[in-house]
Amino acid sequence: MAKAQTRSYAEEYEQLRRQLAEKEKELAISENKLKQIKGSYYAMKNSNIFRLLHKANKVKVLIKNVIQVLRGKKKALTLFQRGTSLQTGTKQMESYRYYLYELGFTERVLADLEKIYTTTGDQHMKRLAALELSRWYASKKTEQGAKRALAYLPAVVKGTSDPELLRQAAILTAESLHLLNHKQKAKHVLQKALGFWDHPELHQALVILEESMGKQQPTPLPEEQVQADIVFATDFRLSENELADTIEEININQERGLKTVLVPLATYDFRLPATIAPAIQKLINDEVVDLLDSNKQVNCDLLIIKHPQVLEEKQEKLPRISAGMVRVVMESPPDDSQHGYSLRHCSRNLLDYADKQARWHPKNKQVRSMLTNQENRELKYIKLASQNWYSAYGSRYEAFLDDWLVKSPRGDVKTDGQ
Repeated sequence: MAKAQTRSYAEEYEQLRRQLAEKEKELAISENKLKQIKGSYYAMKNSNIFRLLHKANKVKVLIKNVIQVLRGKKKALTLFQRGTSLQTGTKQMESYRYYLYELGFTERVLADLEKIYTTTGDQHMKRLAALELSRWYASKKTEQGAKRALAYLPAVVKGTSDPELLRQAAILTAESLHLLNHKQKAKHVLQKALGFWDHPELHQALVILEESMGKQQPTPLPEEQVQADIVFATDFRLSENELADTIEEININQERGLKTVLVPLATYDFRLPATIAPAIQKLINDEVVDLLDSNKQVNCDLLIIKHPQVLEEKQEKLPRISAGMVRVVMESPPDDSQHGYSLRHCSRNLLDYADKQARWHPKNKQVRSMLTNQENRELKYIKLASQNWYSAYGSRYEAFLDDWLVKSPRGDVKTDGQ
């Protein structure tokens, strides 16, 4: 009885073994077919024919949408909204990057990006804002910055198959993990990403990561000292009409043999161009004036700030200014519809820039009237000068120079306290 049962088990085992072998053979054949189909598919996908068919399908969809527009079932604007939205978002982020990294509007740009990140219903814009915030905090090269950078990255990759966003997220993840001393995890992230995309940026990030291990941070360079008689600080991207008075005053300085230096303050306005006005550039090219960058300190007798709206938002990438006297020219009142500003914000930021109280000159009697005829509680934050920058007979600039910059035989210069 036992022998018969054993023989039955053996036969059943042998039958199951043969069935399994047949299934494995069928599976191997299926896998080979799958590989062939995949190869044919990718070859076709990369072929010109597939691209044409893909375009043809898009054209069919477009024609269908146009017919719906003609029948009144769809608005014409919806045909272009998605592509326009993506382009607009990318363009807007380019502007934010310029104002953040080049002009130094750190507080305002980060606040704007955070607002987009937390409130927008546009997922693409949310991803882009999260990416910029992550990039900024990772660039601080601190543990706290790395933690904040990692907090934004899930929003960057959520719901997207965009390889550019995914690659950037991988690089920022690796940088942040490295800053948090998770070096092997950082390398693993980049190596895993390289398994998906053999992209130069990923190779470069991996090389930089390996080279940075154990390397000390570079020590900051000392600031270069620049001496000047007069410094003009304003937004030199403004129109030449708005800069005409300043250009005339620069020419007066040149005639008097006074050294003039320009410090570029900027207005937080994305409508302005990225380059300075051609007339200002010509003065720089002709060596009439010097334009200072942020790694210098300028010592001057007189600092003149034009267009107070340039003081409204805090800028960080500026030269340090040490001035004997500071004057602000108010071309328009604070509540101007086009160039509005807060006297409280402006006076606070000016103290950070120059560490000195300024006298504020209305450009003319019209601006003074608008300042004093209405209740303006912010006037308490500034010292309003008794004289306008222009009188009924024209500019007072030369008379001001005669009064402020008369040097004694010892070479002394007047200050606001003298």
